[in-house]
Amino acid sequence: MSNSSGVGANVLAVANGVVVKKFWTNCGGNQVYVHHNINGKKYTSAYLHLSQILVSEGQFVSKDTLIGKMGGQKGTGDTCTTGAHLHLSIAYGLRYKDYWTYNDYKARLINPRQVINFPSNYYSAWSNRVTRY
Repeated sequence: MSNSSGVGANVLAVANGVVVKKFWTNCGGNQVYVHHNINGKKYTSAYLHLSQILVSEGQFVSKDTLIGKMGGQKGTGDTCTTGAHLHLSIAYGLRYKDYWTYNDYKARLINPRQVINFPSNYYSAWSNRVTRY
């Protein structure tokens, strides 16, 4: 799921959890992975195309923790972007603990709307985290 609020927009954690990985690649740019336990089920959330990472590995985060700043603009070395946006994904299980490969992660991806509050209309603005969509 991708969302664009412009370069430098705040990116918050989707739920309480622990930061397990942060790194940069030429496809996805700055990335952060967080493990969560939501209603007794384990998930991993991923935040890609960040201009800045503001958390550390091993850090506990709440749903109000600033993970980083939105990036993804051209000219940053991130070859898998078409402009400023956040790529958010959520998968079952704990990536980098229960499984490691990207293909295993892709096989476990779910629609983030199943576990977080997000607009159902593809073109809706995600204006706040209080409004129930």
